[in-house]
Amino acid sequence: MIFPDTERAVMEILDGLGLETTIHLPKDYATDTPLVQVLNLPGNPGPEPFLRTETIQVNVHGRDRDPTRVVANQIRDELTAGPHGTTYGLLDQVTCQVSPHDVILDGDLLNIYSATYLIDVRPIS
Repeated sequence: MIFPDTERAVMEILDGLGLETTIHLPKDYATDTPLVQVLNLPGNPGPEPFLRTETIQVNVHGRDRDPTRVVANQIRDELTAGPHGTTYGLLDQVTCQVSPHDVILDGDLLNIYSATYLIDVRPIS
């Protein structure tokens, strides 16, 4: 069975919000606009053989703490309002497993808000 590319599907949803998304952060990342990193983490088997639960981590990187937090919460609201039909397949249900939270860094140059989502999907073929 082939399942949706959940990472790309989430990026497509977030691109629709006008957010810049990536999987890999550029080495020279330095912008005032928040950058959203989408990562596919090891998943969980679904409750049935024809379902799968994917685990996705969404990190919002930005220079200013408040706008970064606002974007992270906007993402949570959008993703959990599913289901979402994308060109990569249907995301049946999105549950926020770990709410957006501040990741503490050594410097003041970058803020990160991270959240983890469980996404239920079914095969596309």
